[in-house]
Order: sequence, then structure tokens, then C-alpha cells
Amino acid sequence: LIEKIAAPVTIGYSLHNEYHVYCMSALYCDDEATYETFDELRSEVMLDVDRGDLGDYCSIIQGQTFLDRVDQMLRREASSGARVGRGLVEYFDASSFSGFFNGDEAIMRKKSCFKHQREYRVFVYNHTFGNDSRTINIGDLSDIVFNCHKSEFSKHIEFKENQSA
Repeated sequence: LIEKIAAPVTIGYSLHNEYHVYCMSALYCDDEATYETFDELRSEVMLDVDRGDLGDYCSIIQGQTFLDRVDQMLRREASSGARVGRGLVEYFDASSFSGFFNGDEAIMRKKSCFKHQREYRVFVYNHTFGNDSRTINIGDLSDIVFNCHKSEFSKHIEFKENQSA
């Protein structure tokens, strides 16, 4: 019998420490959400680059082309026996959450205090262990990436209101 637990306890899979996870931020909005104004939508989609934990530079990537290349790489990795996945991180309220995430779901979950990061992850687990980094080759990205300082980020993102709707 365990006595005197004063707060919830977090238990995690140590196996996930061995996954190779590439994390980036993504611009997106909830398909189910409604917005009163176009500016409200824009505010929801944009990153808060002034927060201190996102780094100083941004790589703006053509999303679908990038994901097509990532998917090709993930298929190659999976065919050689690796566990792979990609997707938007889902955020949860750690103060009220009581439960668990099945298997690799845990890779795609994060405490809601990080929600401003709007994270997208790609992971590969190929049964390697230790702190060695792993390079996953998705090819040259120079045709689909633009790099800039975070202070210039919003100048390079354009929103257009669909006037025909």
C-alpha cells in the first residue's frame, strides 16, 4: 500500500526515450471551430514567435510537398521494420487528466502549457538505443523552404479571404 501521495503521479514509457522525434511548429486551425472575423481566424492560426522557447529562426515550408517527402521516407523506414508516425501534437490539461495513452500515442501528446508551440512531429523508432542522433533523409528541401529570422516571420505569411464564399 502506497501512502501519502500528495499529487497526481506521472508514469511514462522508457521505450519512448529511444525514439527519434523531429518536432516543428505548424500553422493550422481546428476544422470544427468557427470564427467571427477573418482577423480572429488569422490570430488563431499564427504562431506566437515572441515566446522564448521556439528559437530565433524559422523555416517556412510548403506543407503538402514536405509531407509527401516525409511519407516516402516513413514508408522506407517502415518497410525495414521501424515504427513510424507523424501528425499534429494533441495537448492535454495535466492538472485534470487521469488516464493513459496507448503505445505510440504518447509520442503525439503534450501538456497544454506548451500549446502555443503548435507542434507537429515525425517519429522513427528502429530499435537503436542511446543518445546518438539519427539522420532521416527526405532529400533536398531548398525548393520548398524559406528561412528567416522570427522577427520577419509574419511578413512572409499571407492570408487571403475567400470573397466568393
